Amino acid sequence: MSIRLEFVHECLHAIRAGTTTTRALCAVYGISEKTGYKWLARFEQGGAEALVDRPHTAARCPHRTPAAHREAIIALRLAHPGWGARKLRKILSDEQPTVCWPAPSTITTLLAQEGLVVGRPPRRPRGAHPSAGRLEATAPNTVWTADYKGEFKTQDGQWCWPSTTSCGRTKPSSKNRRRATTRRRCDRGPRAFPRRSIQRLQVRRVSIPGMFHWRSAKTFLTSALAHEPIGLTPHGNTDGLWDVYFSALWLGTFDERTLTMTDSPPSPVSPIHPV
Repeated sequence: MSIRLEFVHECLHAIRAGTTTTRALCAVYGISEKTGYKWLARFEQGGAEALVDRPHTAARCPHRTPAAHREAIIALRLAHPGWGARKLRKILSDEQPTVCWPAPSTITTLLAQEGLVVGRPPRRPRGAHPSAGRLEATAPNTVWTADYKGEFKTQDGQWCWPSTTSCGRTKPSSKNRRRATTRRRCDRGPRAFPRRSIQRLQVRRVSIPGMFHWRSAKTFLTSALAHEPIGLTPHGNTDGLWDVYFSALWLGTFDERTLTMTDSPPSPVSPIHPV
């Protein structure tokens, strides 16, 4: 402010003496002519105190909550400290239905400005799991990941608890990564279908919804075997019935006439044996 006051004093003295002009004096101080005239006008209106910086906020806010409404909200909250913004607005609207009360979010802001909102206590820190953290695989088979798929009951009434175990070549996939990422980074273990050919063995792959194709039709088996191969072999000498196997595990009997899984027991001799 001292430079502004110095400019004003020198400008007034120069104008009275007629030695220079306001434009030339503004160029000496490095300000525009508009700014120079603004400082002169402020000095004439309020003296040296008017040369300080003024706030850039608006003088009035049209949508600001009226003071009477603020006082009513604060008074009701002080009378009922346990009431929230929605209830305060509902009570005030019922008492004065002609008044346009602010939104609950605005009421919460007003209460916070008055110090009437108590913040939630900080959560208690939880201890980290001993195995928490990223594991780096420095060599094959040093880090293994396991994923539990959920239990399901097979056609023979037995419960099956499948899980996927894989070893990482570079690093294990995280919980949030997709299954495709896991398959790119992990070696796929060999399945137990025999390497030698089996007569009349039909191999199908289970889709993501848990269905497999059979002669331009789909049959639901289980979603737990998604992307996995299954084998179908004739059910004895009965036409239209097939025993369904996942590796050496019998899953049930498939009836191609009705495209459903039946409860028929498996054939006495299974043509599938693990390698």
